[in-house]
Amino acid sequence: MAKRGLSPKTIHHRKRVLVAAAAWAIEHELLAPRVLTVPRYRPHPPVTRNHTPTEAEAAAVIVAMKGEDRLAVSILAATGARVSEVTELRRGAIDLRGGWLHLDGKTGPRKIPLFAELRVLLTPYADGSETRLFTRQGQAAPTRIHHQLVATCTRLGQTVFTSHGLRRMVVNRILRSGMDIKTAAELMGHSPGVMLSHYRRVTQEDRAAGVAKAGLGEALVEPSTCSGSGHNSGHSP
Repeated sequence: MAKRGLSPKTIHHRKRVLVAAAAWAIEHELLAPRVLTVPRYRPHPPVTRNHTPTEAEAAAVIVAMKGEDRLAVSILAATGARVSEVTELRRGAIDLRGGWLHLDGKTGPRKIPLFAELRVLLTPYADGSETRLFTRQGQAAPTRIHHQLVATCTRLGQTVFTSHGLRRMVVNRILRSGMDIKTAAELMGHSPGVMLSHYRRVTQEDRAAGVAKAGLGEALVEPSTCSGSGHNSGHSP
């Protein structure tokens, strides 16, 4: 069952069903009692993909993708939106006149400003209709996007990242820009606490830049003595 790709939970459930069926058959003398050795299944630990890509890594993956997959990942990399918010988009959500992209996610509706690059990307699809932006053929769209990201990263020899990695990338960028934390959290559809604990990734460069900007060594600098800066009484000699 494991080789067929079934999850550990499904395997455990089916084993219980088989044991119950065998017990029923033995009780009704339909099956001779036998002691069977059942091998224990030890599932491999789930693969965690916590890599937060750089903008260059994300751009390389986007260039290597095609069609709707490329469009979806481009929107993810530009906005930091959840993959389900992007794959559920309708063309009418692109408001060129008002300058907004309307998203509707698990924390409710919100708006992303249509900055220049995002406007260029989405303008060809902004016909005001309720038509889905993505056809969702084959696998459910979020699952497809996940598999395409993994496959493309692997093909390029890059560290694999997911749509969550792109979300972290955007959070890092907007916070490094100096955007107010509350504004950034509302833009991402999270509370400030959740955004900082789950999506912000602090690097050594962030720490160094923060210390330099804060001027933490100022108290250690001896004040300079300016000549001729004594008190001027205002009287002429």
